[in-house]
Amino acid sequence: MARIESVAARRFAVPLDEVLTDAKHGDHTHFELVTATLRCEDGSEGTGYTYTGGKGGHAILAMIEHDLTPMLVGAD
Repeated sequence: MARIESVAARRFAVPLDEVLTDAKHGDHTHFELVTATLRCEDGSEGTGYTYTGGKGGHAILAMIEHDLTPMLVGAD
């Protein structure tokens, strides 16, 4: 099995056509999409994603970059 060579994480802010509101989060002007692409030594790669209602995307991105990436790179 090929080892993981790199992890590339990205955050996208996707604007909504209209503001949505709920009791827990308040106004939603956009949602956030966070992706993580893992690339292996053999050139294969895969991408996973998650999303938020407009808050927390930076925290998810930071966790991938600072906590998960060091653990994953080199794993098989």
